[in-house]
Amino acid sequence: MLKKLIERRDAINATLAEINAQAAAVLEQLTEVEESIKIEIAGPVAEARRLAAKDTGTVDVLVQGVMVKHCVDKRVVWDQEKLAALRARIAEYGDEPDAYMRSKTTYSVPEKDYKFFPEPVRAIFAEAREVKAGTPKITFDLEWRG
Repeated sequence: MLKKLIERRDAINATLAEINAQAAAVLEQLTEVEESIKIEIAGPVAEARRLAAKDTGTVDVLVQGVMVKHCVDKRVVWDQEKLAALRARIAEYGDEPDAYMRSKTTYSVPEKDYKFFPEPVRAIFAEAREVKAGTPKITFDLEWRG
């Protein structure tokens, strides 16, 4: 019985190795196709972003009869030293720093709050704020009829 179980296990492992090799080859093909898609849409998407003056957010662009929805999330990174200094300045002026930012071990400013700060306050915070683009999410509408 043990010998048969070991032989069966070895056969299963051999099958699994074949499947893994096939999967690796298919994943390599998929990567090549996805890179080709990125190359095909790169120019039109970049032009649409330039015309819309937006590095983040969503742009829709028609590429070779396919509607491409290209969405790039905005990631905001706050300079911790500058926010700590701003926190001290806000307190010096007699205002409550927690009305503008959250503090634990790091400072952060919720983006939804930042958007509604009065312009002079937003300008002060802007020097500590850096916006980075996230990973693009791309969807395609192959049946788009305009």
